[in-house]
Amino acid sequence: MKRIKKQIGYFLHILVCIIFSRQFVNGKSIDNSLIQEYQQHLEYDNPASLPKFLSRGQSYRAVIGDTIVLPCVTQDLGRNILLWRRGSSVVTASNLMITRDPRFRLLDEYNLQIKGVRPQDAGDYICQIGDQENRDLVHTVEILVPPTVRAHPETGHVTARKGSTVTLECKASGNPVPSITWVKRELTSESPQLAEGPSLTLEHVERQSSGIYRCIADNGVRDPVSIDMQLVVLYSFLLDPTDRRSMDSRGDRHMLTIRNIQSSDFGNYSCVADNALGRAKKYIEVSGRPGPAQFHSPLYGRSRDVYNLTWSVESVPKLDEIRILYRKLMMNETYQQPGRWHELVLTPPHGRSESAHHFMTYTIRGLEDNSVYEAIVQAKNQYGWNEVSDIYQFYTQSNSLMMGGEEVEMAVQSEFSHGVSIIIRGNLQSVSLSLVIAELLRLSIFS
Repeated sequence: MKRIKKQIGYFLHILVCIIFSRQFVNGKSIDNSLIQEYQQHLEYDNPASLPKFLSRGQSYRAVIGDTIVLPCVTQDLGRNILLWRRGSSVVTASNLMITRDPRFRLLDEYNLQIKGVRPQDAGDYICQIGDQENRDLVHTVEILVPPTVRAHPETGHVTARKGSTVTLECKASGNPVPSITWVKRELTSESPQLAEGPSLTLEHVERQSSGIYRCIADNGVRDPVSIDMQLVVLYSFLLDPTDRRSMDSRGDRHMLTIRNIQSSDFGNYSCVADNALGRAKKYIEVSGRPGPAQFHSPLYGRSRDVYNLTWSVESVPKLDEIRILYRKLMMNETYQQPGRWHELVLTPPHGRSESAHHFMTYTIRGLEDNSVYEAIVQAKNQYGWNEVSDIYQFYTQSNSLMMGGEEVEMAVQSEFSHGVSIIIRGNLQSVSLSLVIAELLRLSIFS
């Protein structure tokens, strides 16, 4: 009944406004009883107490990915509509969600919840009562972003000559803006703070200046992050034998042996030979970075859509990260076109290793059958990334004809102008005939 009475009052309100605007209806004056009835409904729908906010505007700071709730509690709202706005955009109107972003929803009537906050969610959120005064409740949201840091150059490897000035740089981002500090890594600890800011300048560098310098970024949001940069100072001096260093000659072979190697031993070594006719010099670099990856996988895989890639890396320090890139080769009888690289980042197990030889394997899934792929592997330890490995090719099985495990001899005569005859002998167990032919054609075309 109350709802019906309110609807009647609403229509009477409209009717009286029309009558007041014209003063007469069909040439007759206004009926006093009609006015009195309208006033009764007006008193019913407009109580003496106006709608007001019980919540107060606040500033909220949330870490990216968190969930926040912006309160908007009212009293005596009546038939007024409550809006949530952000700038000129309407987020909600009464209980209706206007935004299509599923992260937004209303809780406990008109409290606005935002899940998985993003940097672009920062700003003012306005809860507004849609009456004649359009009263607002404003909440300000700031999104905190943990720091990230990267080295410049990205390799993190800097080389300088003895006596020169070197500047190491790193770039950090986050909200608030991170503060940056620099320390030098020692064998068992870190040095006191060397500098603050995005760059570290070292003047008149000496041999002892070589080493690992760490850039640390911190803005108070979660844990600080850091990145290491390696400085190698090039210098020349004659090496004298020590308890860790010895030089031996066997005929025309001359060897330098360094025992119990340390980070201070890293650098470029030159072997100089002199006689009456002149001088010759050759260089070799000694580094703590991992050696290039060596592949041990079979050329032909045993599955149509997966392949077990196996490799080994030489590294005295433990490995911190492995990066695998692979791509498919588009091939036919006349050309081969590489596809897009796919990148995988792996964290090696940190178990205790008695050897510097690290043997690893990874199963690549989601491959296409009867296809040729290329892969490269790169490894990183505390001294930086190694050189990218040579490109390694492998093959997936075909879904069609498969050959057995018997001894197979196959000869293919190329029809191309230069004419190449290729003979393959051996046990080609579980190898796709079409893949073998494709490889033979590739060798005959591109050799």
